[in-house]
Amino acid sequence: MPGDSLRLIFQKQAELQDKIEKEHTDLPHIRKASEWSEAVKTERTKHHLFCLIAEAIEVTEWIPWKDWKTKQDPINRGELAYELSDILHFFVNICMIHGIGPEEIVGLYLDKQKQNQQRQEDKY
Repeated sequence: MPGDSLRLIFQKQAELQDKIEKEHTDLPHIRKASEWSEAVKTERTKHHLFCLIAEAIEVTEWIPWKDWKTKQDPINRGELAYELSDILHFFVNICMIHGIGPEEIVGLYLDKQKQNQQRQEDKY
């Protein structure tokens, strides 16, 4: 089932966040996200979104993006995949902050995929 891998990723991320929570009791935002105020959720979402964007920028280190260069290194697939996994890490954190689980994400993705397919058929 397609959602099994995503469920595993969410599970592992929750385990990591639980470990961080237990080891960093000195940080005020390190508690269960379900206990956070809306202000803390907003702040943590911004933090994780910033981290996600920073990781996305790091992807550019591993792909040839300078159109004006005549000689460019090929894509480093291993490093690209590694940076994409970092992006996923922060994406999942944002989902968990807001109680969005893997099943919901898969459902929303499939709905959006259907909409995008229809747009292509309609020459959107």
